[in-house]
Amino acid sequence: MYKQIFIFTSVLVMLIVGGARLYSRNTEISREIASITRECEQKAAELEAGFQSEIDDLRQYIMAYYKKDAEAKPEERRRFDQLASHGHRVRAISQKYDFLLETALISETEKKQLLKLLLERERLVNLIEIAEKESGSDLNLQRLQTDLDNVESQIQVLLQDPLDYQRYEVLRQREL
Repeated sequence: MYKQIFIFTSVLVMLIVGGARLYSRNTEISREIASITRECEQKAAELEAGFQSEIDDLRQYIMAYYKKDAEAKPEERRRFDQLASHGHRVRAISQKYDFLLETALISETEKKQLLKLLLERERLVNLIEIAEKESGSDLNLQRLQTDLDNVESQIQVLLQDPLDYQRYEVLRQREL
């Protein structure tokens, strides 16, 4: 009987000690998780501040660059309709949107599709400018504007990242 009581007491003590150790380890793990969570939140805030600073610097650089381009003498700017060949147009458009095509957060296939859409957009803008100069072409102008709106919406679908789309909005105002 004493042997059974001894075994029972030993098992009970081992369960109590084991339970205390598990409780202690659980508390320790909970504290570690809380500490790591605070560190992660702090690092995320630091990264966000750093990225926002980089975005602001990039925005200022882009705006200064294109402001300088807008202030250039008109004879220094090459107009889209003055370019000699399709190859020249593609190169000029590629150069205009080069920064966007290099930095956009989309796949290579989507970048190729974006370039095609940008070429189409510039072609339509050029045709709209010509149609506006000609009188009596309201129907043609409306159709061209509808086509341009369609291309713009396709570009917006491709450029889902807000920073990419903001870059596009800045670049599309720039002349070739």
